[in-house]
Amino acid sequence: MLTGHIDESGNSRLFTLCCLVGDGSMWLWIEMAWTKLLEETNTSLRAHGRPNISRYHASDCRNLRREFAGWSPDEQRDFTQKILRIFQRHPLHVFAYSIDAGPRGRNSRNETEPSRIRLRSALKSFDDCHGRYARPLSERPNSPHS
Repeated sequence: MLTGHIDESGNSRLFTLCCLVGDGSMWLWIEMAWTKLLEETNTSLRAHGRPNISRYHASDCRNLRREFAGWSPDEQRDFTQKILRIFQRHPLHVFAYSIDAGPRGRNSRNETEPSRIRLRSALKSFDDCHGRYARPLSERPNSPHS
């Protein structure tokens, strides 16, 4: 069975939706590798009298905020590279869409309607693409297994 993790990110101009999809058993290996990396990182942080981290939030890590406050840029890059190596060892399918979010929070319906249309269109495209890969190989369009 395929399992996915969906996350979104955005600001007033850009909206991004990303999904990582893989066999359900693959997620077990990813979780074990992540837990090991987190434990090793926290052991090192504690050894230097620094606070533990509980999770990875890309924006916080990149900007050395919240749990990553006090980290050096080299520590941040090293930790991020270790996370990327986990995904290199345990490959997943990645689907991501970014759209121009357009104006937000304005009073005029005419100014926000294009944003809603673009968002609905991106979500539909995402669903169409993800749905293709969420089916067994034999049911996928143009599959050699059909």
